[in-house]
Amino acid sequence: VRMSLFNNYFPLHNKCKLVAWTLLIFWTLSVIVLALLYGLQFDLEYNAEPNQENQHLELFSDECWENNQKLYIENELSVTELKALNNHLNEGDVYTDNYNFLPSNLKSRESIKWLISCLQSVLLSILIWQPLNIYIFTWIKIWTFSWHLTMEVGPKNMYY
Repeated sequence: VRMSLFNNYFPLHNKCKLVAWTLLIFWTLSVIVLALLYGLQFDLEYNAEPNQENQHLELFSDECWENNQKLYIENELSVTELKALNNHLNEGDVYTDNYNFLPSNLKSRESIKWLISCLQSVLLSILIWQPLNIYIFTWIKIWTFSWHLTMEVGPKNMYY
């Protein structure tokens, strides 16, 4: 009797549990790696470093290097190019108008926008989707109970 009840409740082979746990661990690790890879790409910007091959590098260490017109133009071109490269990194952001409630220094921060979207997703799930699912499944369970249907979910009940 015990073996028939055991086989009735657990019809799948014992190796299925091992396969399920392996798939679960693999899926979890792959999602963690994917989240880390995408998380590392937020707020990337180019940084300015002195060019060691520049023939005028030691002239920039003087106090009045800005009075030299050639050095001043060279510096302005470098700063302008650096700003253009950083603007090109953030060029794909088409949702900047949706973040008008943020201070101006935070509007261009991708990590802030990502955190806001995560918070929005969590609140949407907690306040709308979970109560809606509970409501729908409650009515389904009431319907199955009123028609004397089995409410167990298992391999045996899925085929009938």
